[in-house]
Amino acid sequence: MTMRHCWTAGPSSWWVLLLYVHVILARATSAPQTTATVLTGSSKDPCSSWSPAVPTKQYPALDVIWPEKEVPLNGTLTLSCTACSRFPYFSILYWLGNGSFIEHLPGRLKEGHTSREHRNTSTWLHRALVLEELSPT
Repeated sequence: MTMRHCWTAGPSSWWVLLLYVHVILARATSAPQTTATVLTGSSKDPCSSWSPAVPTKQYPALDVIWPEKEVPLNGTLTLSCTACSRFPYFSILYWLGNGSFIEHLPGRLKEGHTSREHRNTSTWLHRALVLEELSPT
């Protein structure tokens, strides 16, 4: 099992989300990896960073998008994550907050379902996270 971490802080310093992408491989051999990229307010293609000629730029690739404007307290914030993997049936994308699964955190957090889109030699995974009634605590 291969695990990649990427942390992002929102426009305010009152919350931090950790996003973990697990890529479960069918074989026991290790696979090439790269540090996940996180972009704010961008829709850059997460698979575009992969190049077979450059060994440091390989799957999995990841893109997290949230609004550039500040969300008011007690408002709703939707984060969107798009990840790219070469392993179409052995990839899992899920959200963690402060090191815990979203289901185990207090508050109004919910994950959307993971959708998969197969393209040539890669699979795109899409998943949203909805934070309702935001508060500074």
